[in-house]
Amino acid sequence: MSRRAALGAGLGVVTLVGAGRLVGLDDDALRALGASPHPEPDPEDAARLTRARREQVVLVAQIEAALEQSPDVARSSPTLLKAARSQLDQLGGRPGADVDPASTGLAETARAFAASARRREADALTASDVDLARVLASLSAGQAQIARTLGRNA
Repeated sequence: MSRRAALGAGLGVVTLVGAGRLVGLDDDALRALGASPHPEPDPEDAARLTRARREQVVLVAQIEAALEQSPDVARSSPTLLKAARSQLDQLGGRPGADVDPASTGLAETARAFAASARRREADALTASDVDLARVLASLSAGQAQIARTLGRNA
């Protein structure tokens, strides 16, 4: 195939795909034409992820402060802080050095984790993207477990 023919064929596919989008062809029809459609990210899902990441930064700072005030709990449950930091890492966030936790008590921190777990559960139930829903549901479960463990030690 000559270069001119290849360019013409490519332009034809691009034109068909563009026309298909304009007339409302669904993804299956576009695939049949040789296009590989990809879904546009849902802005609400992006906002859910941003909220979860921001809140997790605060929760990590709060649990760090609470465990610093309760070294016996930190020794008896060494995975609490590790789990909270891992959750933040999985969300693509980094600990905030300039975050001042609202409270440093175990009971307050347990309540903060429990409240966040409920918000992440609600986010998981309303997320458009299945993978994001799984991440948020898993985050919710982990936060709830941290809340229960902290609450038992408060």
